[in-house]
Amino acid sequence: MRVGILASKKEARKMAEKIKRYLEESGHQVFSSYLARVADTLDLVITFGGDGLVLSAASKFNAPILRVNWGTVGWLCNVRPDLPAVKRALDLFFRGRYRVWERLRLKAQVFNNGCLVHEVDAGNEVVIGGIPRTVYLELKVKQPNEDHHFVAKGDGIMIATRMGSTGYFEAAGGPVLTTEEQVGLLANNAKGGLSRDGCAPGPKSLVFHYDTVFEASNVGPRSCNRPYITADGRLDYRLKKNDRVIIGASAKKTLFVELIEEV
Repeated sequence: MRVGILASKKEARKMAEKIKRYLEESGHQVFSSYLARVADTLDLVITFGGDGLVLSAASKFNAPILRVNWGTVGWLCNVRPDLPAVKRALDLFFRGRYRVWERLRLKAQVFNNGCLVHEVDAGNEVVIGGIPRTVYLELKVKQPNEDHHFVAKGDGIMIATRMGSTGYFEAAGGPVLTTEEQVGLLANNAKGGLSRDGCAPGPKSLVFHYDTVFEASNVGPRSCNRPYITADGRLDYRLKKNDRVIIGASAKKTLFVELIEEV
């Protein structure tokens, strides 16, 4: 098999190097540098880090990810950071004692005068905000059978997957989602919530089916009110005049290795 290895800190890199030698001695091809060159050919990716490294790997690779917890919390990780546990996890994987868990991802696209100018994927959440001033957004929510229109004035909006709903989304006041078929919409620190007319207050958060499409436009009065698009905590792009943001389910999935036995 062709295996990619990512490690985030000194002690994690030491263990990753031991696992690399262990895999190579077992006849596997292992890549720990210049992974972008082989990204589409990998059968497995192993991360030695925390949730940030897992989310970064999921955005770059289409291979299933085995996640060794070298993070502070490591909610997304599933293997203890000790050598016997990692070897045991690999033994289970190579014997087929696992399943691949497909997790929903979001895609955000920015259009300006009909042209695509920016595109990003996220496994947890997409945020339109990230500035110390009020964000003014008009939002169209398009569903197969009906559309909704909202105005949000505050810190911006957040759209989260089930996986992301237990992190920043929940901390900001959103509900924890219960199935992969749900996405959550949250008006972040908006006094009127998701208002339908910009005057009467509306709900702070709503839950939609994953095939819902969200279209957001910045209607802030000045350039200083232009928000950023943030995907999984990365400040990716600051909106410009006439930009229109389309957010929906991505064709790509986050692929997690879930072992039959706990290690």
